[in-house]
Amino acid sequence: MLRADRAQDQGYIDLLQELVECLGREGFEIKSAVALEGYRRPKQIKNTGFGDQEDKCPDVVAYDPNAHRYAIGVVRLSEKELDTEDALTQYNLYLDLDNKENNEPYHLYIIVPPTL
Repeated sequence: MLRADRAQDQGYIDLLQELVECLGREGFEIKSAVALEGYRRPKQIKNTGFGDQEDKCPDVVAYDPNAHRYAIGVVRLSEKELDTEDALTQYNLYLDLDNKENNEPYHLYIIVPPTL
């Protein structure tokens, strides 16, 4: 979930923009992205029994029309953020998603700063 102060963090915004650009180069159409102008905010994903039991909102949702697959993108700013209870719940929840049209699993993209 996006903390309110994260939308003001230029490091977060830069990584988010890089993730969107990377997905675009991979052939994905960006459906939603938090904190970036021109995109609607991703919808909360209902938690069906993972970790902290709370619904989660990814940073980016994208769709590849050629491969008929979805991708979820998340930004992590520190090593600590990679394995918090919230992050582990997100990974489990996102990796459990399937495209209802073809049962193709969602792909998870995680971007971190180059210093990690």
